[in-house]
Amino acid sequence: MKQETYHDIIVIGGGPAGSTAATLLARHGHSVLLLERERFPREHVGESLLPFCYSLLKNLGVIEEMKKNFVRKPGVRFIDRDGTTSTTWCFDHIIKNETYLSFQVIRADFDLMLLKNAAKSGVEVREETSVVDADITTASDSVRVTSLDLTGQKTVHRARFLVDASGRDAFIGAKNGWRKPREELDRTSIWSHWGGVKLRGGLEEGLSIIIYMGREQKGWIWVFPIGENRITAGFVAQNSYIRDEQRKLKESGSTDWKRDLCMQELMQSKFVRELLEGSSQVIPMMINANYSYEVQNHYGSNYAMVGDARGFIDPIF
Repeated sequence: MKQETYHDIIVIGGGPAGSTAATLLARHGHSVLLLERERFPREHVGESLLPFCYSLLKNLGVIEEMKKNFVRKPGVRFIDRDGTTSTTWCFDHIIKNETYLSFQVIRADFDLMLLKNAAKSGVEVREETSVVDADITTASDSVRVTSLDLTGQKTVHRARFLVDASGRDAFIGAKNGWRKPREELDRTSIWSHWGGVKLRGGLEEGLSIIIYMGREQKGWIWVFPIGENRITAGFVAQNSYIRDEQRKLKESGSTDWKRDLCMQELMQSKFVRELLEGSSQVIPMMINANYSYEVQNHYGSNYAMVGDARGFIDPIF
């Protein structure tokens, strides 16, 4: 066990919520330690930002870098399965200033930018360092966190306050039995990125595309432009449907059921089918299961949960 460290605040997780909280706290003169399990950059779902983020990104000092590196997003277009009917919602119909134009991001680049910004703001960032224990109950005015690095070395960290930004892991909520799934939203998503795509149908303008699937899937397809010829695309469906299709694919000899199922669902949309012609998949197929949940006891005298550690419900525009 390494010697203990002492900080004003410890942040668990270096995603957007964690890096943002850490940056703002450090700017207010607090000593902040941020512990991140992975090494950035790494891919993550959640590439389409809403206009609400604009002012926060400006406050963080990254808005010009955002404008330079990411696709601008003016709104969203909903399309039916066969592509014959669509409706478009543009943010500038309601928001009458520069913040209406949001962003589509590659999360590997976006999250790394925010984490670097935190370090530049004075946050002590430790990547590839997992939190294995966090005691928020022994004292009401302090916390004790134990971390584990890649060498197997454990370190105890003490602070006055803990910010849980551990994402869907919801470290504090899960540890204390406060994380509960939303049974009525029992869904899973499978997705990837494709390159060599000729953007059209509103994608060339930066629009998010949502395609309603309905039927037994009870879900939808998303397609977002995240580069000049690059998209993120995937589908969401009920877990019962995914389990049935997984079984059928394996019985038919599939050696990569996640990819086969994702392509099966995407190809049901005429728009996506034509869009992906001649394209190439550029990252491995990703899966996010049982991601809708609620967490109780969001804060106390010595801790607070932020971002997905607080809870998550897949947004409906």
